[in-house]
Amino acid sequence: MTVPFSVTRLHGLAKITLAGDFDCYNAPKIRERLFILVGSGDADLLLCLSAVEYVDSVALATLFAVHQRTLAHGGSLRVICTNRQIWRAFEITGLHRAFPVYHDEITLIASLDAK
Repeated sequence: MTVPFSVTRLHGLAKITLAGDFDCYNAPKIRERLFILVGSGDADLLLCLSAVEYVDSVALATLFAVHQRTLAHGGSLRVICTNRQIWRAFEITGLHRAFPVYHDEITLIASLDAK
């Protein structure tokens, strides 16, 4: 099963929008696509999970691996998460301290404009 995956631009970031479930079945393919994106020069990523309904531990590990890859290429990972259960997973695992996680795009844009 493939998760819908689209790439657009937002404030100089490569905005990747995922939808559906982000789990052990599709996390390896998502990781591969994100690594390719970073390797091609788009090291500043914004991953929009607003349309994602479920994440598992493999998906969370994938996000951390992508975060590390962006740092190695001089970039960063930012995440937008509107799902309360998924947000809770970021808090429980501490991932929200590894990279910024925003409740919405407005908050993200405000943080970028403040820099």
